[in-house]
Amino acid sequence: MDMSAVLSVMCEADPFISYGAAVDAKTLRSDVRNKWAHSNFSEWTEPDFNDAFQKMESLVKKVNLPAADEKMLCDDLDSWKNKDEFIAE
Repeated sequence: MDMSAVLSVMCEADPFISYGAAVDAKTLRSDVRNKWAHSNFSEWTEPDFNDAFQKMESLVKKVNLPAADEKMLCDDLDSWKNKDEFIAE
């Protein structure tokens, strides 16, 4: 199951709808995952990049994970965001 499929399930599955995560999953799938998977890296600006990470963190916080898992994932996202090799120049 790839990330697009995971996000598609999250868009439609009741637990994610109930937690409010379905909307974020739809946004991530359409605005981030699809754009990144078929990207023209010259079109990714630093604000686009930062917005993508903000959307991912928002989704993580809405899926009702145990606090330790949520923190670990948010810390991982923050670490990846701060690696220079991911920023388009």
